[in-house]
Amino acid sequence: NVSALAASAVTNLTVPANPIRYRMENLAVVSDSKENMTLFKQNIKKTGVGLPLNTLGDEVVLLAKAINKPKNAQMEKNLKTISSTYALLAERTSKLSVPSEIADTHLELINAYYGLSIATAGLSLVYMDPVQSVQALSLHKSQTTKLLGATKKMSAYLAK
Repeated sequence: NVSALAASAVTNLTVPANPIRYRMENLAVVSDSKENMTLFKQNIKKTGVGLPLNTLGDEVVLLAKAINKPKNAQMEKNLKTISSTYALLAERTSKLSVPSEIADTHLELINAYYGLSIATAGLSLVYMDPVQSVQALSLHKSQTTKLLGATKKMSAYLAK
């Protein structure tokens, strides 16, 4: 029975849906003028001010340290802080006026931040709901890939 239950649990694990909170209509899209481009470049650099950006990316390491260990309230707190940081980055970035030329990439970036927020919150459930934590890890991987793609495109735009 235990083997059948374990096999069923593994079979029924699903990759979480792509979490999308922000849509194009949520953005303040502006013309591609030089002034708007300059302002966007200045403002996007400010979105992380005051946030613990140095902790971003540590979530998988924290999870790995937690596996097969006693419950660790500090680890859970750290994951929740990272989740909140991603959510704040998404919210702050969504409020920028964005030139239409980069609006699609900007939206990808915002939703990747939001997806990483959701995924990291799920990782913090490792002690309460390990299955959900495994699903969150899968979501984290897909959102990290999306973030890297959006960041690459955004960097090319900002380098203009």
